[in-house]
Amino acid sequence: MSAVFRKLAGDRGGGKVSRLPRQTLMNIQFAGIVRMSAQNNTTHWLSVMESTVLRFLSRYGIYFQKTGPVVDYHGRRQSAVACIDSALSGIYAHRRDAWEIITDFGNVWPLSRNAKHFVYSQG
Repeated sequence: MSAVFRKLAGDRGGGKVSRLPRQTLMNIQFAGIVRMSAQNNTTHWLSVMESTVLRFLSRYGIYFQKTGPVVDYHGRRQSAVACIDSALSGIYAHRRDAWEIITDFGNVWPLSRNAKHFVYSQG
């Protein structure tokens, strides 16, 4: 967990972190990512993450498309890309409550009714 999120979670430097729900931390993180994306006219997210993180995100409708093989980069990581409109439409479809928080009810990033969804596959 990054230092910023440790601080948000209440870490006082002794390693004890209060238990904010994982969903709350994810909402905070994605709200910031969406705001920065909107401010910088970003249309896609590129990432290198563990396959387990890709699967976790898919539970919330956030689907990344694999862009290459698994690589050894601070552990085994998968490169991936997501169209922001598609990712946010997926969140809207799976977890509207989270979409409302992340996009400030669509004020930061309005819902695209034409977004295409693709599903992360394990193959």
